[in-house]
Amino acid sequence: MLSASWVSVHISALRTVFDKMCGRSITLGLSTPRKATRLPVVLTTKEVVRLLSGAPSLRDKLLLGLMYATGARVSEIVRLRWGDFDLERSVLRIWQGKGRKDRDVLLPESFRALAEALTKLRGPQGYVFESEHPSRHLSPRTAQRVMARCVAIAGLSKPATCHTLRHSFATHLLESGTDIRFIQRLLGHQRLETTTLYTKLAQPSKARVISPLDALTGAAPPGPPRQPLAESLALALAPPPACALMAKKSLRIVVQIDSCTTGGLLEAKASVSIKTPDHAITLTSIQLREPRPGWFSLELPPAEAWEPELRWLTPAERDRILDPAFYELLQREVPRRAMQAAQRRSGLLAAIGPGPSS
Repeated sequence: MLSASWVSVHISALRTVFDKMCGRSITLGLSTPRKATRLPVVLTTKEVVRLLSGAPSLRDKLLLGLMYATGARVSEIVRLRWGDFDLERSVLRIWQGKGRKDRDVLLPESFRALAEALTKLRGPQGYVFESEHPSRHLSPRTAQRVMARCVAIAGLSKPATCHTLRHSFATHLLESGTDIRFIQRLLGHQRLETTTLYTKLAQPSKARVISPLDALTGAAPPGPPRQPLAESLALALAPPPACALMAKKSLRIVVQIDSCTTGGLLEAKASVSIKTPDHAITLTSIQLREPRPGWFSLELPPAEAWEPELRWLTPAERDRILDPAFYELLQREVPRRAMQAAQRRSGLLAAIGPGPSS
């Protein structure tokens, strides 16, 4: 079955050639089919937390987190510079967005400390999401691949894309009672009719819609409890459920703990040795942190950092390393081996005993 867009394009072409240029009136009486209106995909708050949990590196968490927290387009997020963070006004400046317009969006308080530290370290002109060359920013296509990988790791059944986070941002604001004209300004919509689409997505119970009878009798139900943002981010740092894959004999994966510190909370650096029938490579720069007791955060470098090592693998072996199951394997093995290394170190220090007193 042909789509309405395909039929409309061909009718317009026939109308231009025969009706307007040749005066034949061939398309007389043919109506252009109306394009079907489809509602966009929207994630729930729990699915957003699961998505942030599936981000394997700090860069990916920041990328997806900013897209959801600001509602900006992916092409606008990847071009951000550290100087665009206005910490005093708690806003984030979007320069020359769609339609070549500037606008301010909300600056999430969750990223304020990170923005302050990295702005001093990298300077205001540095890109927030650098590519392999620091003078260029990450491409939107790379950001879309990051999103697709995190969706697979989180196990989301919805066909979520980068633009889904923008739709979720607007829908959740509307459900929390935010004025629709303020949402229009944050999204950068020129017409209010474009923003009213989200009124069809917002759930009446979350939008605090009260029956007129309940308003008269005073029997309005209380609103749903809101989960604190700090708690949601803490849940996002928790590792996803382990997955038992990557168990083929042709690809041997060994997780090694390079360094481990146990001063209070656990911190460790790990590497992965991958042995194939033809090559042996080592993937480094894997960091494990314990932000609070019992909660582990695993940070992997961007996939581009491992590109020189991954070139030695075959396409099938590369696909297995970049598969979400590989990250789930690391989520399970790195904390376990780090805790074993910490226990061995604690036992060794106890056996040595305290040093001689002066």
